[in-house]
Amino acid sequence: MKNAAGDLVAITVRMTMKLPRGISDPRMAPWSEALFLFDEQGNLRHRLGGALAADGVNGDMGLLLSLGTEDRLFFWVMRFEAFRGFKMVSEVHMVQPNMRRVLRVYHFARDPMFPDPRVPEPTGEPVGFGFRGKQPLTHADGIGADGQVHSNWLLWDAEKQVFTGASRLRHDQLPAFEVDLSQSEGFVPTDIAP
Repeated sequence: MKNAAGDLVAITVRMTMKLPRGISDPRMAPWSEALFLFDEQGNLRHRLGGALAADGVNGDMGLLLSLGTEDRLFFWVMRFEAFRGFKMVSEVHMVQPNMRRVLRVYHFARDPMFPDPRVPEPTGEPVGFGFRGKQPLTHADGIGADGQVHSNWLLWDAEKQVFTGASRLRHDQLPAFEVDLSQSEGFVPTDIAP
């Protein structure tokens, strides 16, 4: 892939981990997904993902995603991690030489929703990631930290190189997601005054 710093090569892999004690069937081995980023000379620049959750069984789930153009290529790492009733945590990194983490968000296992990569832009569809929470809805609004109605989508602003949206959202008094503001350097909340 082209980048301001030169060409980069990104490789995603699914790794089988060591079998847990007492398990002999290799099909039961835990797995984890990772991204390896190499520079033009073949030097490893970054590795993301590839770990097991605290339970020692569930591995990282990783996705290399494009939100439409080269400046919107991301690696999404999702893992089981309990926090305030949420079951999962996701970290989104921009695929670039420093692999800047732009977003860290707590959510539920059935999330997130991604845009359909087969639909060309501009479609009027959100360009970002959506979170349903415990609701069966595809697109839903909820109540943000400011008590106002906000979308359940965290949208990518390609010009400013940030995601924007509610910092946390509730549907019918149930939490949908919560952004870790201290670990999301590429996120600007719309439900908290600057």
